[in-house]
Amino acid sequence: MEEFAARFDEDMYSEAELLELYEEEYGTLQAVNPASPVRPNVSPTALVQKAMADAPLARQSQVQSPLASFRPPSSAPSGEGAEADQQIESANALAAKSLAARIEIQLKAINWLDERLGTRPVRTHHVDQWVRLNEAQRQAMREAGVIKLGDLVDWISLQGERWVEKVPGYGLARGRNLLQWLKRWEIEPREGLKPVQVADPMPSSSSARSLATVAGVGLVPLMSMDWPLALNGASGKFRRPNENSLAANNDQEAVQAWFRLLRDKSAHTQTSYRRAIERLILWAVHERGLALSSLTELDMQDFKDFLCSPPAHWVQDPKADRWRKASTWRPLKGPLNEMSLNVTFAAVSAMYSHWMESQYTTLNPARKLIGRRSDELTMDVKRSFTDQDMDVIARTFEKLPDTPAKRRLRAILLLLELAGLRREEACNATWGDVQRVRVDGNLTDNMCIEVIGKGNRQRFVPLHEAVLAALKVHLQDRKELMAKGKKLQKFKTIPDKKQPLLGVLDDKWIQVHDRRLDDQAAIEDQVVEEFERPALQDTVNKTGGLSVQLVYLILKEFFKQCSNEAKESVTDDMATFKRASTHWLRHTFAHHLLKETDRDLALVQAVLGHKSITTTAIYVKADLEARVKGVKKLRGSI
Repeated sequence: MEEFAARFDEDMYSEAELLELYEEEYGTLQAVNPASPVRPNVSPTALVQKAMADAPLARQSQVQSPLASFRPPSSAPSGEGAEADQQIESANALAAKSLAARIEIQLKAINWLDERLGTRPVRTHHVDQWVRLNEAQRQAMREAGVIKLGDLVDWISLQGERWVEKVPGYGLARGRNLLQWLKRWEIEPREGLKPVQVADPMPSSSSARSLATVAGVGLVPLMSMDWPLALNGASGKFRRPNENSLAANNDQEAVQAWFRLLRDKSAHTQTSYRRAIERLILWAVHERGLALSSLTELDMQDFKDFLCSPPAHWVQDPKADRWRKASTWRPLKGPLNEMSLNVTFAAVSAMYSHWMESQYTTLNPARKLIGRRSDELTMDVKRSFTDQDMDVIARTFEKLPDTPAKRRLRAILLLLELAGLRREEACNATWGDVQRVRVDGNLTDNMCIEVIGKGNRQRFVPLHEAVLAALKVHLQDRKELMAKGKKLQKFKTIPDKKQPLLGVLDDKWIQVHDRRLDDQAAIEDQVVEEFERPALQDTVNKTGGLSVQLVYLILKEFFKQCSNEAKESVTDDMATFKRASTHWLRHTFAHHLLKETDRDLALVQAVLGHKSITTTAIYVKADLEARVKGVKKLRGSI
């Protein structure tokens, strides 16, 4: 009987109506009297008849058919008495029918009225016009900005399958009914939002594995992802049953907790690790249909193969909008190279290792995919400029018109070439990091820059006089632009010590991106999750410093001009300046410093900020000068 009743919504039928329907479908019930050894056949209606007789009139009226007094429309009534008789006759005939038949007549009558008198719901209708809500639910809707049906379906699309949790006491069953009703009347979310899916709130394990992505549908950034309840790891295969120090009840909470612990790492590392875990989650949910805490070592190997050869619907179209709220956003730009794979699995392995230490899981499925550090073994330090290349750079630079942009380019080139900073370190540096060198407790006239590099390792890098002079000229250019009152006004109040060493000369692009942030904030009526990048700011650039992407683009454009100056072949993709990037300047600095210090590895290691001297030694191995001299001294046998 309970299984039969579960087929219907809780408030669809009364108990007596359910019993009557059950009897029609399965026959009479067998009632059991505990005091009697027999099981007589008794009508289910008779079983409740006595209880219903003692019930209040209001309760009795609930058992009566809603069409007990229903009279089909009559085209030729013949007086009040005849009409009354006809009503009684219709009522008696209707009451004699089975409950299922009466319900069928009722539905036909409702459809008849609906077709002739009904108003079709549309996006512009108010929610209260169609949806029954109590005051608390109505207040929750208002706070979410839901006024009209269009707002409702848009909001549900943004919230995902757990939207009912935001409406107090609404319930999963009513939520599914509402979604079905919206689907019936084709009230869809506006363009760019995910279609509303009508699905079971707790899919079975078999159906959970069938969430494969079709042509990119459902591939959204982690912040916007609708994480299925069946795949959130609450009962993951490798979950520990006891308490864990992350206080996490599922994988989603464990990921959030681990992301919070990354805050002491550099911004670059945080971004790389978050991106790696985002890709793993999207793959586990959409491609594998498993929770993170259920993945095995074989799954991880399949994930690696997937990243090496991703399907087309995972790859970003370079011409499409790459904004993370755009429907054209995709997790990958193409197959990952060796370095990107190492970073990805370093992040994945680090997260699982921490989960094990925190007693959240029992194993780390990614541990065997982490080999030796690629930057220590495969770093191509021969990607550096020769003396002839440096002459080309000098000639190309001299031909540029004398502008603030040229003087900034000089500061960039010298800072990377004569200080050996990584691109991220140069972009994060401010004038407050520049200080006088202290020797034996005494300040000298020499200057250095304090750098926080990889692994949050601190080092002090001496600044060449030419570098310091170029940086001061660049700062003066920016101050003059601020004084003219046209550009960089929002950075005018920043103290000198917080001014970036490398800054923007035009804030037009910043204003454009700020407007995009405002638009994004307008669409988002939900809190940014912990696993997304830092919360939305009022501006994309608070200090006016150059981003690592802009430094890269500035130098790539300059190296393109150097390629023309060197008359490199248009078809030779392996030509020096066509391959050159910002890191070539750091490699060049390392080679020159080794030569000038008579290969003092410890000194060069300290200046470059290498964790291991083995990494610095690669530069020595790559230097062929001594080997060439040695080979030239050899004499052949003939």
